[in-house]
Amino acid sequence: MTSKRTARLRSKAGVTAGLALAGLLLAACGGAVAAGSAAVLGDERIPTSEVADQVAQINTARGLPADAGNAATTASVIQRLVITNLVDQAAQRLDVTVSDGAVDAELLALEANAGGREALDEALLQSDIPPSAAGDQVRVSLLVREMGLLLDPNGDPQTQNTAVFEYVVALSEELDVSISPRFGTWNPDQLALGPLPDDLSTPAPQAESAAG
Repeated sequence: MTSKRTARLRSKAGVTAGLALAGLLLAACGGAVAAGSAAVLGDERIPTSEVADQVAQINTARGLPADAGNAATTASVIQRLVITNLVDQAAQRLDVTVSDGAVDAELLALEANAGGREALDEALLQSDIPPSAAGDQVRVSLLVREMGLLLDPNGDPQTQNTAVFEYVVALSEELDVSISPRFGTWNPDQLALGPLPDDLSTPAPQAESAAG
């Protein structure tokens, strides 16, 4: 694992620098994806309806029609939901938890740093995170921090993030994470969602109704 593949943190108005999850872009292996799923992770799945619901929330918050097609936002949401699921499964295996109180305290600190909840929500939107997902984003960030302390107790934050990154990448390979071809392909070198498969010609996915 080279330094280029370590977890990276993106800073948005001094807020998202505190969300370590944003730096964990995970590789995935290709396999069959169940109908109605944007991604499958072992025995768990991420429904396309969940992706569509978050894309619709982001569109609405940006003043766009809820069902406006936005392939870039869709890809970003899928990446984040896959990462969230993988980190949750990793935390379960390591018996790592964070309390609701810790999440609430971190959210308050982020709000103060941003200049209020409205400013925090705007910063999150810049990273394609709907306000409704703020708590989950903070929770996963805290899980990443705690897993780093467990996996590399004598390390510094950088080596701890690397340890978590390597653990979760190994888990993603074990679970044989698969992405629906309609949303793109996983690039194992860049650890990011890539273009559609060469043999698939599909218009940019649009937000779908979350019902169903």
